Amino acid sequence: FLKDEQHDVSLFLRQYLKSWPYYQEKPLNIVSNSYSGSKNISMVGVPKNIGQAKYMGELLAGLSPAELQQTAVVLGDESLLLPVLNSLPPNVEEVNITMGFALKNAPATFFFEQLLQMHSTPGDGTRYYKDLMLILSHPLIQKITGGYSHRLMEKLRKENLVYVSREETMAGIPENIKRLFEICFG
Repeated sequence: FLKDEQHDVSLFLRQYLKSWPYYQEKPLNIVSNSYSGSKNISMVGVPKNIGQAKYMGELLAGLSPAELQQTAVVLGDESLLLPVLNSLPPNVEEVNITMGFALKNAPATFFFEQLLQMHSTPGDGTRYYKDLMLILSHPLIQKITGGYSHRLMEKLRKENLVYVSREETMAGIPENIKRLFEICFG
């Protein structure tokens, strides 16, 4: 491996061996033969980044818990992190992400941006239906409200409401999510 002059990694290792004083006096102790053993490498052509993320999810779905413990997914493009996380199958219970994750990419960021945008719009106390729909359709709200936000969106569509009053928004809210709606839409 170190003697392969065409291999990029061996190029840098050879440079380190020549330039570092430690290795000029001491030999390099190779602790692994993993490069010399046989490998089982498969290549699959998958179009588009989302397709790659979904295919990765399919591959992980076929692994046993023991195999998952020995599996690492290395992304060549950090922008694939969210599609990969959204494509993880149910058998993947925990992940360890060892890379930077910009807060602007978090789904909660979009939710709070929309919420602040809605509250910063001057008006007479009513909310424009599109602003409400963006917030009510957000996955975080959908999960917390247990379907109530979906029913409220259907009501807005069915009644063709354009500007919605606080009373209309708060009408019939289950007690367990009333405080959330007061904070978001009050």
